[in-house]
Amino acid sequence: MKKYDNFCKAIKNLNEGLKIEEPYTIVEQTGIVGLFEICFEQSWKLMKEILEKHGRFEEKTGSPRVIIKVADHLTERG
Repeated sequence: MKKYDNFCKAIKNLNEGLKIEEPYTIVEQTGIVGLFEICFEQSWKLMKEILEKHGRFEEKTGSPRVIIKVADHLTERG
């Protein structure tokens, strides 16, 4: 699953960024924030793909908020 691979790479990159010791320079801080944004984007895209594979198509809006809410609701039910 390509989106899963992208998410794993994003997590790996974010973890590398978090190995930098504080205090961060502005460049390091900006880079870490950028890595977090990429990781977040990859995570909700992966959730959307998984939901669609399980027959959930109300997430077609493409809204990360809707996708995260639906995924959260489903995990609460078990």
